[in-house]
Amino acid sequence: MDKERGANRLRNICLRLADVRSRISRLDQMKGEGKMAKYHRIIIDGVPYYREYSYGLDGYGEMLSEDELVQQLLEEAVDEEIEISQREIEAALRRIADRNDRNLLQSYIRYLERISRE
Repeated sequence: MDKERGANRLRNICLRLADVRSRISRLDQMKGEGKMAKYHRIIIDGVPYYREYSYGLDGYGEMLSEDELVQQLLEEAVDEEIEISQREIEAALRRIADRNDRNLLQSYIRYLERISRE
């Protein structure tokens, strides 16, 4: 009797795992296709809130303010943070012995600064 009960429990667990795996598989496929999460805007007393809607699971995520949503999307989208110190760049340029190389790099830096403002 105990063996039968244990076998039934194991079967039920396997069925639940199979259901979870299929859902995870669908979500992985959506991510692999590069699909971005979709959100519904909900306006309560004139204040917009956002909830992620999962079509695969037919359900909603947590309610987010606009600032929270922007922060979450930035965290997902930004791959790497690069910090640039003007002082370190100038020090590195001064260490370049060849004057032509130094002038070439300085010209390139000015070019990058100019196009970043456009």
